[in-house]
Amino acid sequence: MIGSHLFPQQKSDVNPRLIIANHIIQLTALEIEQAIVQELDTNPALEMVERMVCPLCNGPLQAGYCRQCNRTGAEEEESHSFIGYSLSEAAKHGDEPFDPLAAVPAPLSLPEQLFAQLRLFVDKKDHEIAFHLVGNLDEHGYLAISIEELVQSLHVDATRIFPVLHELQQLDPAGVGARDLRECLLLQTERLNALGSAPPAATRAIIQNHLAELGHHQFERIRSMLN
Repeated sequence: MIGSHLFPQQKSDVNPRLIIANHIIQLTALEIEQAIVQELDTNPALEMVERMVCPLCNGPLQAGYCRQCNRTGAEEEESHSFIGYSLSEAAKHGDEPFDPLAAVPAPLSLPEQLFAQLRLFVDKKDHEIAFHLVGNLDEHGYLAISIEELVQSLHVDATRIFPVLHELQQLDPAGVGARDLRECLLLQTERLNALGSAPPAATRAIIQNHLAELGHHQFERIRSMLN
């Protein structure tokens, strides 16, 4: 017997819009932009509508107002354009262009670095001694004032100055705080020993006792005196 029966059946109908959407999502941003321009050129009924967005969050602006940021687009753009500028000293000078390098703190000078380190290793009561020691280093790092002069100037005993001077001489560069060339070379020799790069055994003896001969290249005389 032939009768009419109903059977559930699924039929797949592809929506044309879905095909277009699937094609679009596979395009790059540049290809999408090119496709839009081409469509505008070929279809005079289309018109490009400028969409105002917030320069900070890229959200839509409504009458120039960003609901997400609670500010106007002009305020956001101005704030975004001058971030950092208002924090710099350049902002105080009218229309002068902002130089980001000017906002970078200047590096500390060698005396400033030495004093910053030295004050960590000496008692607070001796910070003034440390300050005067560092302040009396010449351009080569030698101490340009005698201990006796410091005693008279600071009205302290020399026994308080020597420990601070010793701490200064342990800092970098090796030899800083030396009172003469001999002491500078001895300090550098001690630093090499501490680093495990000890110089030849005769080095210390030559520095201590034969520095004048070494300066005059009297090598044979030094050799005979060492033997």
